[in-house]
Amino acid sequence: MSKKGYIKLYRQISDTPVWTDSDKLKLWLMCLMKATHEGKTQVVGNQIIELKPGQFITGRSALFDEFNHGVKKDRRVDGLTLFRWLNLFEKMEMLNINKTNKYSLVTVLNWDKYQGQRTTDEQQVNIKRTTDEQQMNTNKNVKNVKNDKNNKKESIKEKRCYGEFKNVKLTDDEYAKLQNKELLYMIERLSSYMASKGKQYKSHYATILTWARKDEKEKNGTAEKNSKDYGIEVL
Repeated sequence: MSKKGYIKLYRQISDTPVWTDSDKLKLWLMCLMKATHEGKTQVVGNQIIELKPGQFITGRSALFDEFNHGVKKDRRVDGLTLFRWLNLFEKMEMLNINKTNKYSLVTVLNWDKYQGQRTTDEQQVNIKRTTDEQQMNTNKNVKNVKNDKNNKKESIKEKRCYGEFKNVKLTDDEYAKLQNKELLYMIERLSSYMASKGKQYKSHYATILTWARKDEKEKNGTAEKNSKDYGIEVL
């Protein structure tokens, strides 16, 4: 088993049954470390075997020796049990085992996806991460500028409460317009009407203007004589 280089370990392994069994986890890590990262040729007896990335050759005896190297005798796992665990990994679709009467060819599934092309993939990931972070920072700055502008607009259009019952809401601009039109007295009228009737209106400014026009028409005798229900569209 080569001790050069490294392997990648993904966090989702903690969601598998292997994670809760330290010996099984050790065996799985050993499979990842034994697998070749590049295609190579291996001689087994009189056979020449072409190994692809993610594959390795093993046997019960070899697996037993490597797994239990440096382990106390009472903590060792026998070769038969180790191969049962490999079969379990196969059922879990973690690897594939091609058995012969002399050796077993183990293929780690999805090798290229999780371990292959390390240098190229990691460079691309780092480049993409840097680009994404720069874009996120740019978007964040633009969003902050927009929020500042929106906050300024909202502060300008912020409505204040007027009237005896503090239920008539007007912006500073709307209040100034009513003052110029000499209609400030209508604020108290609307405040009392809403408090007594429990009605709500979309725009208190528009309601006051509507009432003022109706009053003006009645004074000039142009409006029909009907019940004075000053309500406009009710929410």
